[in-house]
Amino acid sequence: MDVLPYSLLLSWLADTLTTCVFMLSLLLYADR
Repeated sequence: MDVLPYSLLLSWLADTLTTCVFMLSLLLYADR
């Protein structure tokens, strides 16, 4: 099994999760 696509998927998931959390925190901060 190739390891590269798995690490790429992991890094993509981490980036997406970070972006989602960042956007959510921005929305919550703007709501106050």
